[in-house]
Amino acid sequence: MNSRRMRGTAAGLVSILALALGDDPLFADDIDTYRAAGGAQPTACAGISASLVAGALAAGRHSHGALARDIYFNLFEPGAGDGWRGNIKKLKIATVDTAADMPAGVTPGESAGDAGAVIAQAPLTDPPVAAVSPQDGQILPDALTFWTDPAGADVLAFDPARGEVPGRDGRSVSRGGAGQQIPGYLVGSPGVRNSDAGARQLYTVEPTTGTALLPLDATPASLPTLGPILDPEGELSAEAALAVLAWVRGLDSYDADADGDYLEARQWLLADALHSRPLAVEYGVRPGTGYSAANPEVRLFYGSNDGFVHMLRNTQGNTAAAESGRETWAFMPPSLLAVQAARATGSQLPAGLHRYGMDGEAVAHVVDRDGNGTIEAALGDRVWVYIGQRRGGRSLFAFDMSDPDEPGFLWRINSTSAGFEQLALTFSTPRVAHLDLGAGTPTAVLIFGGGYNGGVEQGARVGKDAGDGADTVGNAIYVVDAATGALLWKAVGPGAAVAATSDDNSLFVPELRDSIPSALTVIDADHNGVDDRAYVGDSGGNVWRLDLAEHSQLADLSESAVTGSWRLRRLAVLGGSGIADRRFFHAPDVVQSRDRLGDYDGVVILSGNRAAPGDTSVRDYAYLLKDRLTAGAGPGDQVGNLVPIAHDHLEEIGAACAGEGESACDTGELANGWRLALRAPGEKGLSTPLVSKGTVILTSYVPPTNGGEQSCTEVRGSTRVYTFSLEDGAPRMAPEGSLVPPPGSLEPAAEPVLFQDTGSGLPVDAIPIGDLVLLPGAGIAGDGLYRLPGPSVWRAYWRQAGIDEP
Repeated sequence: MNSRRMRGTAAGLVSILALALGDDPLFADDIDTYRAAGGAQPTACAGISASLVAGALAAGRHSHGALARDIYFNLFEPGAGDGWRGNIKKLKIATVDTAADMPAGVTPGESAGDAGAVIAQAPLTDPPVAAVSPQDGQILPDALTFWTDPAGADVLAFDPARGEVPGRDGRSVSRGGAGQQIPGYLVGSPGVRNSDAGARQLYTVEPTTGTALLPLDATPASLPTLGPILDPEGELSAEAALAVLAWVRGLDSYDADADGDYLEARQWLLADALHSRPLAVEYGVRPGTGYSAANPEVRLFYGSNDGFVHMLRNTQGNTAAAESGRETWAFMPPSLLAVQAARATGSQLPAGLHRYGMDGEAVAHVVDRDGNGTIEAALGDRVWVYIGQRRGGRSLFAFDMSDPDEPGFLWRINSTSAGFEQLALTFSTPRVAHLDLGAGTPTAVLIFGGGYNGGVEQGARVGKDAGDGADTVGNAIYVVDAATGALLWKAVGPGAAVAATSDDNSLFVPELRDSIPSALTVIDADHNGVDDRAYVGDSGGNVWRLDLAEHSQLADLSESAVTGSWRLRRLAVLGGSGIADRRFFHAPDVVQSRDRLGDYDGVVILSGNRAAPGDTSVRDYAYLLKDRLTAGAGPGDQVGNLVPIAHDHLEEIGAACAGEGESACDTGELANGWRLALRAPGEKGLSTPLVSKGTVILTSYVPPTNGGEQSCTEVRGSTRVYTFSLEDGAPRMAPEGSLVPPPGSLEPAAEPVLFQDTGSGLPVDAIPIGDLVLLPGAGIAGDGLYRLPGPSVWRAYWRQAGIDEP
């Protein structure tokens, strides 16, 4: 069977590629569910570094045809109250010519004749030195990451009880990395104002215009403007307000170390980024910057739970390609500036809760008009960056980063914006798409779900955090103009003050009763260069198909009426109550394939309640849904006749392959697709599956089952990696964890197994990197990089006039 990768799938060429390094997180993903899930108190695990998301690879012109080398990822460390520390660290993927050159304890995991690859630490040597432990999948304690100054005071200081090594930052959160490179952290001060020499460049939005950036200066001159934002109730004196602003900038304005110095940097300045995976954007060789083809300019964007959106510089702009990691700009929304007094003074939240800020994942819309790989704002090239808040709020922000040295604020959408009344917590990462709206060239838009309905109000959990009832917020899908944020179209379900009517710009869907925390997977189903369909699951176990009809393919329609032909229909109904309370938090992967019955668009999706990872009452599954109505929506099409696939309509491939060997599989035609029950009690999917070369790769989480007092190691639970055939569920992983046959063999040395345990913590996605796949965790052969059996894949790059530029 052949499976063909689709433009826009999770495994396609994207600017964010997840990488699981140091993935050793706490028991609860959403920390405010920590106690309800039965885990230990976060403070009991203080000092344990963790990561809930992975890092990023920069995708750009200068990395075409080669394995991307720079890898960026975040770590956090729980603490008391709001004192959770975070960091961004950088490693590299390095190639080695022979198995003999692989670092000790690491095997190539490659077919014979191929060069191996290793995740390497600084400095890059020949052969490279491994940075990741094969025992636990974390960064080695004695590794040095690439932005770190080994002579920095934070790295020279060490705690032997935590396995720290002087001069090496390793897996420690508050040593080295981007946190060390915050302006003024190692030497001097972060500055009282942006104009101070070497100061941090911190901004919020000026309240009068709503778009002008306002410096976050801790000076009396700034109080008339910043004061009402910082202290809406007017309770702070001028002196107290200045102290809070200074603390926000990173100064020790409350003298926490009692040394009498109020202008020095605080002990650590970067807060936790639990879910905000770094976004790496390559700007190429901008004139006058000192960058080159060998050392292109790369900036990173991510949010943190102190309320900032950060921009970091990867390397310095010089021929030596010196490492940087320096924060060049940061932004805090006014709504989060208003809670900084509570954070600065240590006001405690109720036990078991954690204060969130800018915890969403950033995405970018990049336009390179002449296709030369360099972003030149003066020539009309652009980089627009978008980020939501996840549990931090109900807003989505857009920034103009076309010139990273002169950032701009574009727009903000929140639940008080006209037309967005059903916008919930902005869990759903927006997807950039290009649609045919009749403008002559494709229009850049953002497509995102209504978000997650949850949280705590007046001490009680609400929405899906409280149970499996229907939602009245979050049960929506929005399409907005990427440039202006203007609402172009929405699909909404029942809610307060929601009219049960539809028009050209709004579709009422009575069955849409569950919030949508997942990102959508957007595809170009007919391969004409215009996106025309999307798939997404919701928090009630439904999977939806969104048809975005193209103006050029619809007769007798005005430009404004094309959205009136868009349709949202249920592809599958897979949830319920009790043991069937299956929820989808992560986007599906989508492939075009065929079987004995003909062509189908395959939607591979994994259920699991990310808001309650410790729950063991639900049986979760992986699914393949075969959507056989492959034609797009339009007048006279058959999509309106779509009959939702039910859980019981799908054959259990785990039963069909009970022997867990390829010879045991007998699945028949599998007309609707298949389901695969995850094996352990409470085992759930907390990531997006990957389909590559006809193989499904997915990761799962197994919560701890022992009761009573739990150690931090026990609290984390464990992860698994499943690999099996898309066609029939036949296992594809050898017992020792290899995904490829031994050198010189066509088949694995032993009968394949369905899954492999890969250590403790919560899982992240399996990630394609060129012709390789990176698998997270420990307990499998190699350094996490593997080549799947099957034909090699080469990427092709091209531009199409009128499609790849607005």
